[in-house]
Amino acid sequence: MELSPPAARILSIRIFVEPADLAAGALEIRGEEHHYLSKVRRQAVGALVCLLDGQGRMADAQIVEISDGATSLQVLEPQNVLPPKFSLCVVPALIKGERMNLAITKMVELGVQRISPVTTERTVVRLKGDRAQSRVARFQSLSRAASRQSRNPSPPQIDPIQSLESLLARPHETGLGIIPEASGNAAPLASLLPSRAPTSATVLIGPEGGFSAAELSLANRAGFAAASLGPRVLRAETACICIASILAFRYGDIGRI
Repeated sequence: MELSPPAARILSIRIFVEPADLAAGALEIRGEEHHYLSKVRRQAVGALVCLLDGQGRMADAQIVEISDGATSLQVLEPQNVLPPKFSLCVVPALIKGERMNLAITKMVELGVQRISPVTTERTVVRLKGDRAQSRVARFQSLSRAASRQSRNPSPPQIDPIQSLESLLARPHETGLGIIPEASGNAAPLASLLPSRAPTSATVLIGPEGGFSAAELSLANRAGFAAASLGPRVLRAETACICIASILAFRYGDIGRI
């Protein structure tokens, strides 16, 4: 049976567990989530918790015991969460340090379903091998924390870092494809948004200095349209937050529940 979360579950504390661990019965929570429940949120025996597996299932549970190293739960039967009707993928060019972390966190809070970080001609941050994998792991950790804080039942898929050229070269369904651009050739965003909600949208966000002319041409051939977000030039992380907010309000669940 699929259902939307009731009010009681929305108000309860949420933590993430491995999909294989989400089952009715006894469950012992250790590590980061145990610390979050017992130390950060200072929960006591009898408190209600909502468990999420990050893959569209959730279950109510109750704390039955707390020790130094673990929190013991009694879990009810898991249930499926209804997937969102509108899916947003943001493709941000890598930007420096905390600015990228901020962009990831806020996009998760706003309900972005997929984040595909890329490198471009003007990208300052260059990561390869273990450093790239470590950075993606950091993004995934931030995503889980932001999902927990914002009560987002499904953390977004975060793809490995790749070049913009590689991303655009592979077959993909863009749905509504947008590139926020500060050039005078970009159409106002409002003029590009269809009145009937699309099922999905993909947005390309450039780095400091924006996309090169060659990259804009490549994206245009792949089905992306240049869009103006207004008269001011936004920093890359602000553009991520701005476009995610606009599309979530227009087609998603922001302001509707």
